[in-house]
Amino acid sequence: MLYWHYMLKGHEMPADALDGTQGGMRNGPKRVVARAWYEGNLVPGYVKQETGVGYFAFENDVVITRDEYEVLVVTDWMSIAWGIYSPKVQVFPLYALEGGSSFHCATYQIGCATVGGNDLCGFIKNRKCYVALDSEVVESNKFSILIDLTNYKLCFDDAAWEMDDDWDNSSNHESEDKHIPKITDVRMISESEDVTSVETNRPKRDSEIDYEKIVDRQQLLQPQNPAKPVKTYTRADVFSQRQTFPYKATTKMLYWQYMLKGHEMPAYALDGGSRKRKGPKRVIARAWYEGNLVPGYVKQETGVGYFAFENDVVITRDEFEVLVSTDVESFAWATNFSSEVPELPPCALKGGCTFLSVPLYIGCVTIHGVELCGHIKNRRCYVALDTKQVVESDQFCILVDLTNETLCAETVATAEIENISSDTDSEINIFPVISDVRTISENEAVQAATSVETNRPKRDNETGYENRSPINFVELSRQFEEETSAKNENMSKIDHEAYLAGMSDDDLADYLANGGTL
Repeated sequence: MLYWHYMLKGHEMPADALDGTQGGMRNGPKRVVARAWYEGNLVPGYVKQETGVGYFAFENDVVITRDEYEVLVVTDWMSIAWGIYSPKVQVFPLYALEGGSSFHCATYQIGCATVGGNDLCGFIKNRKCYVALDSEVVESNKFSILIDLTNYKLCFDDAAWEMDDDWDNSSNHESEDKHIPKITDVRMISESEDVTSVETNRPKRDSEIDYEKIVDRQQLLQPQNPAKPVKTYTRADVFSQRQTFPYKATTKMLYWQYMLKGHEMPAYALDGGSRKRKGPKRVIARAWYEGNLVPGYVKQETGVGYFAFENDVVITRDEFEVLVSTDVESFAWATNFSSEVPELPPCALKGGCTFLSVPLYIGCVTIHGVELCGHIKNRRCYVALDTKQVVESDQFCILVDLTNETLCAETVATAEIENISSDTDSEINIFPVISDVRTISENEAVQAATSVETNRPKRDNETGYENRSPINFVELSRQFEEETSAKNENMSKIDHEAYLAGMSDDDLADYLANGGTL
């Protein structure tokens, strides 16, 4: 009922695109609710229907115009509402629609403020709504919040949680109903009503009929945290997939960093190649294209990113993310893969995804003596060239993540557990070793289902991992008893020496005369 639809200026606006007005019909062209990316921030705003240009405010002083954005489409007008906010309201509704996020993953809600007689949408931050005009940003502390009513249970349970303490002591059903405010047909909540408790008077769905009667009132007074409904995504649900790859660390040692052309490249940006490159780097990167997060590379000397989409589209970007590695032992290149290899490594690093959530892995192909990175799909690697050509190869290397030893090693041990004998050597052999050049041979990869374990210096918790032997609990019990006995004997000796040291000369002489020992 609610989804984000990818749009370009000049394309036809979806018929059900949401007009950002607080109630009723707008006189004139729509101002459609939209959102767009700006320096790693996903910012809500609006699009002028007559021009197809999107206007978005960043903080309180930057106006962003975009020809590429996403618009909010509503197929069921009973699934949304506008809740009026004022300084008197202490909390936002928990079910306010999340319209975007900051670079640091802070959530932005969608707000609507009246500016010059027009309802315009922007983002809400610190209890203020920021709306972009043609050349300035308007800040307002009186606005409406777009709320999502598709999760009926969440709305109703929150309403019950906000009720007065005397509600459960009352037996009058009429007094119970007063605690559940109604949303009017114009989809507005008045300022006098509790904006944090919502229930509509819309026609009930089959699953909602007599909901209030079958739910235990005492149970409603307990805080609830219902799971989000499972959604089936289509091509229109572009940005909902972006949460799979947020702008934060992938691991402690491998992470993606947002970059713009002209800015200084991070010192530890990962060069795409299994050998040390002579000349400028070709840094591993990824960028968005029509809802697809596509891995590729950036030329260090120009700062331009090159990304291949499918097998025929070359994308150049000045805005992208580069892969940073703070530990050279956190990754490796699995070499000599081809379309004949049955499976990719289970610990292959996921560098992106399609709009249908199909993972795209990072591959490397040698072209005219130069190693260049692209994305792997259907066991083929696609690499973009600066000549606007896409090279398709069935022979490639794949980047694997070694920061998770459990994934790299124990996955294979679990898969082959039935074939492992009691011999210690058979356990050791299922963990292939990567050479110092950071590559895995094809034979090792296929034999061990492409599991990996390196011969790098071991951490404390890894020492002796490969040479482990089956646990003998009888032997462990015997060793424990011996250690305990020796410890008790040592403590008795210390206590005995302290006892003798505290004796006087006469007492010590009597003690020795009676058969005592030193």
